Amino acid sequence: MFKKFLALAAWGTLAFVCFVSLSPMRFRPEAAVESSAEMQRIIAYFFLAFLFGAAYPARLIRSLMFVIVVALALEAMQGLTPDRHGRLIDAMEKVVGAVSGCGAARVIQVLIERRST
Repeated sequence: MFKKFLALAAWGTLAFVCFVSLSPMRFRPEAAVESSAEMQRIIAYFFLAFLFGAAYPARLIRSLMFVIVVALALEAMQGLTPDRHGRLIDAMEKVVGAVSGCGAARVIQVLIERRST
């Protein structure tokens, strides 16, 4: 049951990230805490990759590759919107967040496995 919840949370987070990435700036939600756009990108992709890594632990590398491809595709698509811009540095920040998120999911998975033995 918990795995289904994680999968639903991962796909829901992906939908939200897609909306935020491609919608006009006026529809973008405000962060509850003062933070830089760079940190927001890293944190968003950290949680997205963490959720996919936790939901699909047997497919961790595939989950990571999927999130990275999504990040790069969304960044490229931002160049097609009138008030957004896709930049390489933004894509790199998203990749850092994704790698960190999947890494954290793996660490937690290993700790849980060790605890149960």
